[in-house]
Amino acid sequence: MAVWRSGRVEAIAIAPGIPDLAAQEKRDRVPTGTYRKLAAQGNLMLADGLRVPPPSLLIGAVRDRWGTPDVVVCDRFRLDELRDTSPGCRISPRVTRWSESSLHIA
Repeated sequence: MAVWRSGRVEAIAIAPGIPDLAAQEKRDRVPTGTYRKLAAQGNLMLADGLRVPPPSLLIGAVRDRWGTPDVVVCDRFRLDELRDTSPGCRISPRVTRWSESSLHIA
């Protein structure tokens, strides 16, 4: 999720390219076609041929679509990778409850 000082919030997801989306839907027990529909709408990107999408794909996708955000909120386990990929952009780990968030944009 990317947040701008204006209050704009955008989100995009990147799924591994291996296995394919149909297998990922089955594995994740989501209704058939869900991930493929999100991909067709442009809300889910694929890391073609990769089992682990590199953070640079996410940062590049956000910048290409909407410009550089003030802060990117991510899963805790990807925090350091995203910081390495995007120096100068504030990266905040995802929290379990919004009330615990330290995300404040002045």
